[in-house]
Amino acid sequence: MKISDKLINVTIHIQTKTKDGATSTGTGFFFEFCRSENGRMVPTIVTNKHVIDGAKSGTLRFRTSDDNGNVKEGDFFDFNINDFEDAWIKHPNIEIDLAILPIAQFFSSMNAQGKKPFFPGLDKSTIPNEEAIKSLSSIENIIMIGYPNGIWDQENNVPIVRRGITATSFGVDFKGKKEFLIDCACFPGSSGSPIFLLDEGVHVDQSGQIKFGTRFHFLGILWGGPQFSSHGNLVAVPVPTKNQLITISNIPMNLGFCIKSNLLMDFEKIIKPICEREFSNSEK
Repeated sequence: MKISDKLINVTIHIQTKTKDGATSTGTGFFFEFCRSENGRMVPTIVTNKHVIDGAKSGTLRFRTSDDNGNVKEGDFFDFNINDFEDAWIKHPNIEIDLAILPIAQFFSSMNAQGKKPFFPGLDKSTIPNEEAIKSLSSIENIIMIGYPNGIWDQENNVPIVRRGITATSFGVDFKGKKEFLIDCACFPGSSGSPIFLLDEGVHVDQSGQIKFGTRFHFLGILWGGPQFSSHGNLVAVPVPTKNQLITISNIPMNLGFCIKSNLLMDFEKIIKPICEREFSNSEK
């Protein structure tokens, strides 16, 4: 399977509902922790904290595979989960907008019902190391995969792919945080989308040399973006002589704030007991 074909299947649609019945959508993606030499690992879904904050219930739509391990187009399996927010492990740093959900139990449930999950998860080998980061140019092409404004192919359970560039150098921490900016159309529902550098065929390296082959790195996770105001939503604002009602709306600037992917490894220590338990159960 080409990397681009794999990436189409690495995300999962997340729909949440709050106590008052309000619904929203976001993007999650599959990531494997604690992968061992014999192939054992703990599968998870990664998204932003704010995607699941306040969610009383949530729905996850998994893809399925055939007996040969290939994705079954148009076939899926929905999990409706109560106390959705409580099921997630949030990053301990309040300023880092990441959360993970261990999903081995969902796979077991699918298998018990005759369904095989299709799980092309990312892992730490896809995160660029220091040498790879040094090889990156200040401006790189990127792709973002997710569900902008909740738009997706529900019939085939396929997300939307968008293309852009790095708006700040990946090798520099934007404003001192483990973040970088992308120039890409970023809309609600895209929160939690993975950001990739993917060159298939030909690319130019930092020294300007033409290279052949595939270059791939998992760069980060979208969490938000700056907006400016225009007319739209009704709000009260002060004017020189009195307060009056005018309409204001927020318009995306096609810039996205992204958390660097290596911050996912902070979860390794937290999830280690889960890893040990899963591995112990698999040996019984």
